Amino acid sequence: MRDRDLPQLQLALATPSGPLWLAPIPAPTALATLRTLLQALAASGARRMRALPDPQRDALLADLVPGEAPAASVAVPAGLHGRTLLAELPFGRCDAALLEDLAAWSETHGDGHLALTPGRGIALTARDDSDATALRETAAAAGLIVDPGDPRRAVAACPGAPACASGGTPAQGHAPRLAAAFAHLARLGATAHVSGCPKGCASPSPASLTLVGRPDGRYGVVLDGNAGTPTDLLLTFGAVLERLESTRITATLDDPSGLRDAFREPA
Repeated sequence: MRDRDLPQLQLALATPSGPLWLAPIPAPTALATLRTLLQALAASGARRMRALPDPQRDALLADLVPGEAPAASVAVPAGLHGRTLLAELPFGRCDAALLEDLAAWSETHGDGHLALTPGRGIALTARDDSDATALRETAAAAGLIVDPGDPRRAVAACPGAPACASGGTPAQGHAPRLAAAFAHLARLGATAHVSGCPKGCASPSPASLTLVGRPDGRYGVVLDGNAGTPTDLLLTFGAVLERLESTRITATLDDPSGLRDAFREPA
């Protein structure tokens, strides 16, 4: 088969200013290129591709052809679509036990196939409408996101402590509680990010509210920024939840979410 007849893949390198896209290349070549890039990253000592010094990044790109960013795709929301269930993994996490459950559901209610989605979720196709309903109910009972209005979709979270040595706070443990307190703001289109440390691994993008874990267990609070944005406002997680509760009455025309007023210092 000729290269032009093979499936094409497009890679991007993370840089401090955003992704640097490469031109589409045949899938086998893309996999080999990805292996070369990862080996070079490991040899450099850098922890992330975007942390590579410019000379090293330029050397990696020397033999690669730059390309244009792909057209934005329309995300299909979580839930049932005919007999196919799209379920998102809360905060992108899936352990071995859940993976075994997913495989079992695909055999019990579906066609035996399990696919991953770009939205950090899974796709399962049921045998019939009855199995589709059972599949959705089973996934919901297991804690997966099957409703596009689920407030957990508005919150990004890294593993945090103790899973990550850099984490100063248990981001994964706090994320569900943050999502519940944030639900009324998520309905307004606000987003949140709880990060165990200033690296912000779960999301480099700004969020309406970003909590940045500190070694003493408190969070630095950032509005309309990311985990690397400087802040002097430090709060316990409990204090964050209390201030979020106050946003139900602090919203104004100038600040529909009420976040700016709620997270002023002093409160």
